[in-house]
Amino acid sequence: MAYAYETRALELLVELVEVVKQGIQERPKIKLSSEACQHLIHLDREARRHCTPDSPWFFVSEYILRHAERVLRLAGVFHVFEYGVEGEISLDTLQRAECLGDWYVESFAQIFYEPPKQTQAEVDADDLEMALIQACRFTGNSVFRQSEMRTHALNFGLTQTRFSRALAVLCKQGRAWVSSYQNKPWVALNISRLSQF
Repeated sequence: MAYAYETRALELLVELVEVVKQGIQERPKIKLSSEACQHLIHLDREARRHCTPDSPWFFVSEYILRHAERVLRLAGVFHVFEYGVEGEISLDTLQRAECLGDWYVESFAQIFYEPPKQTQAEVDADDLEMALIQACRFTGNSVFRQSEMRTHALNFGLTQTRFSRALAVLCKQGRAWVSSYQNKPWVALNISRLSQF
């Protein structure tokens, strides 16, 4: 098999050298079979579907947009290697190229994936929640006066603005909520989360 592969590769290289020496500019055109053509259209639609902002593949959408083009190029290479420039590219050849193309996309995604970074408000919200949990365990209270929390937040580096943003994140995520008692705002810790710590 290795000998047959080497022989075919040398044949194609010799042909390429001849084409270059003769200065032939026009490349041969190979058509897709009708089944392969339909599959390529479907493949392109699927690739574009993965490029929407709600897709987990969105971060590599620029690369995915050219997926069908890469698969087509690979299918052409496979066809020429096996059959020369005659005939049509079959569905089977296109699907083999698609397998390799899918691997390219997955590898590209692994190389360039960066996990989302927490914002400062999210980091502060985690710190604030830990402080509330510690206070709850120490005192047994899970409801705290917001004005006192704001003052004590300075002890672990939260300014008033950062405290407000962190508290907003905690409330939005359902880890705490703010309610009013005697016209004063109080913060209640979601005690169902205590078991997670």
